Amino acid sequence: MSTPTDDRPHVIKMGLAAIWVIFLCKGIFYSLLFPIWEGFDEYAHFAFIQYLAIHHHLRSN
Repeated sequence: MSTPTDDRPHVIKMGLAAIWVIFLCKGIFYSLLFPIWEGFDEYAHFAFIQYLAIHHHLRSN
């Protein structure tokens, strides 16, 4: 006789797959909504990475 706990691994795998699909859809949505270099703070991010590339250390405030 089977018990309801026999289906747990399948349910967990399906739940994780659903979370991944939602995560990917959300990422694609945001990528289409805000194309590269179009975000309000992209220039600040680029300036920080450029500073790291030139100076090889974090800024000390």
